[in-house]
This record gives sequence, structure tokens and C-alpha cells, in this order.
Amino acid sequence: RNFCLGETFAVPLFHAMYAGTTHPMAKKALERVLRDEAVHRAFGWDALDALLERDIPQIRSYIEKVLPRYIEQFRSAYASGEQSNPLSESERAMGLINLSDYKEIWTKTYETDVKKRFVKRGIQVP
Repeated sequence: RNFCLGETFAVPLFHAMYAGTTHPMAKKALERVLRDEAVHRAFGWDALDALLERDIPQIRSYIEKVLPRYIEQFRSAYASGEQSNPLSESERAMGLINLSDYKEIWTKTYETDVKKRFVKRGIQVP
């Protein structure tokens, strides 16, 4: 849940935050986060591959059973709402992005990255 989905969604979100960051300390912090998130994402998919290689009975059906709930949890956390108040310049400088950007990035990542990774592994996704 967290490494395959959470980290895969986090990488492009943090890239978007980084792209708009002008504050030097925030930029440095986001650089570190991006290095870590990419490693965590790779670990998650490698761990899933190792699990699938074990050919445990019903593991794919279990994953397909819980996957819709996990995806919905991330969707509601990242892509559920619209921005109520515009961000200030200082908020943007520190790396914050609009909720509409979160939604757009989450949707694109799900469609062009997450789904493909699961399908490649023979796991049906919603």
C-alpha cells in the first residue's frame, strides 16, 4: 500500500512542489525528499515482485481485492477537492502546490504509471 502506491504517487507530487520552490532551504529539503521517495518507490515494486515470484496461492486475487480500497484512500487524500484559498507567493516559494495540481498529478500518475505497473505484473486494477 505505502511503498507501491504511496511512494509512486509521492514522486511526481514532490517534483511538482520542487519545480515551484524558490526558497533555498525548502528547495534543499525537497531535493532530499525526492531522493528518498524514488528509492522507497523502487523498493516497493521490487518487494512486490519478490512476493509475486513466490507464487503464493491467491496472492494476486488478494491484491486485486484490496487494491481498489487502497487506491480510493490515496485518491481521497490527494485528489478529492478543489483549492478553497489561493496560495500566497510565500507558500509557493516554500513548495506548496494547489489542490487542483494534486488532483491532476494524482490522476495522471494513476493512469500512466500505477495502472501500467500492476498490469505488467498481471494484476487487474480498477
